[in-house]
Amino acid sequence: MDRNLGADPLPFDPSSATGNTDTGLYGDLFQWGRGDDGHQVVDWTESPPNVTPTTSTLSIEEDVPGHSDFITNNTSPHDWRDPQNNNLWQSVDGINNPCPPGWRVPTEDELDAELENWDPANDEGAFASDLKWPVGGYRRHSNGQLSITGGRIWSSSVDGGNAVYLLFDSFDNTGMKSLGLRAVVMSVRCVRDIVRTEDE
Repeated sequence: MDRNLGADPLPFDPSSATGNTDTGLYGDLFQWGRGDDGHQVVDWTESPPNVTPTTSTLSIEEDVPGHSDFITNNTSPHDWRDPQNNNLWQSVDGINNPCPPGWRVPTEDELDAELENWDPANDEGAFASDLKWPVGGYRRHSNGQLSITGGRIWSSSVDGGNAVYLLFDSFDNTGMKSLGLRAVVMSVRCVRDIVRTEDE
């Protein structure tokens, strides 16, 4: 996909963006494993950006919370769901797959392969790539505060109680895979499996 989920739709062309801080590229910010239920919406046209309200009430044994609030959690393992469910974003048939039909959240390995194409491997290289990755920030798990620093893209992969994401910023001048708390909200970029016929 050539833009983050929720980014400005056509006719907006990511290649016409003014830079990696062009808010037209930012899109929505998802808690790991949650679907497109409204919690992810950020109005980037406002100053400061307008975000959804927060609640500290966890989703107990439910994959769909039934509301659009951002769920904060200050208790380990810092997930919006209790107990955790590792299968929410797995494949196009994932329980809460937020991507359009036929698309899915990329795996850790797929984001790693994308990172290898960046030169340099930071926010500058991310935006210079064909996919124009922006630095849309994140919302904190503890209070829902929006922090517009660096780029963070969720993968569908998990590692223990955390989930794997791709971090890129200018502070350490390097892109890298990191482990994130699942109650944090970050950007999502979808991928699609291409099935080739014998004639191709």
